[in-house]
Amino acid sequence: MPPTGSRSPTRRSAASRTAAASTGARCSSCTATTRRTRTRPSPSPGTTLSTLTGLATKLGPTVAGTAKIPSSTADYAPFVAGIQSSGAEASIIAFPQQMIVHTIRAADQSALQIRWLLNTGGITEGDLASLPAAQTSRMTIGTATLSLRSAAADPETKVMADDIAAEFQAGNAAADPAKPFPNALVPWPAVTVLPTLLKDKQTIDAGTLTEALNAARDIPMLVQKPWTPTAAGPANFPQVSNHNVYLNTVKDGKLVLASPEPVDRAGPRAVPGALGQARHPRGAAVRG
Repeated sequence: MPPTGSRSPTRRSAASRTAAASTGARCSSCTATTRRTRTRPSPSPGTTLSTLTGLATKLGPTVAGTAKIPSSTADYAPFVAGIQSSGAEASIIAFPQQMIVHTIRAADQSALQIRWLLNTGGITEGDLASLPAAQTSRMTIGTATLSLRSAAADPETKVMADDIAAEFQAGNAAADPAKPFPNALVPWPAVTVLPTLLKDKQTIDAGTLTEALNAARDIPMLVQKPWTPTAAGPANFPQVSNHNVYLNTVKDGKLVLASPEPVDRAGPRAVPGALGQARHPRGAAVRG
């Protein structure tokens, strides 16, 4: 997950001065910390840790160190103490939901003041509302889609919000608009892109869908940037063909979009401080 920081003419940002990496597997999570920052994802601890450490180095921060903790751990105090002793200014976490919550609570109990750079990891706005504001106010959270809260200002997101509201009104309690968190919304663009992919197909089956995916280029995705299914992903994650992320801060337990322009996790613009302010044209709505 990309680091955050502000630029200064006389002092490099926290993101540029330090970075850390961490990863998690089903049984263990590894954390690479940098001189001033930390990090954490999830597939293979070694692979993810290596990727994050390489990305941090490429972007300029100094990696302070690495750590691994079992996903079954009950005591997060030693991990938090490790962050404190490293002198990190930020910790990038890619843990599952409860590991994120436990880490943040332990950090607050230790009076740790640090920037948290998170993937959503299944964490919900309910979790954010329950966590201390002293910690959530220092969070930057990456999500795969825009939040439903963006519907008032974003016509494409309004299409998604209207569809989800209609589904809820039709009796699907799981589609309650008050509950969805951005990464829970990923299936919506995946489904709504099908009419575009398959519009010229006489037969619709696994074979024709695969053929359409292999041939598609820059498909309008509404709440995500245009997608090319065969695009190569970042190093060590070649199958992640859509590696853009929206950055959010937290206010009163709610996500607040930091910039309308998503960040490419595989590219040089992965530093939020370098985000452009121009709005990305995501294309016209596709309904079918």
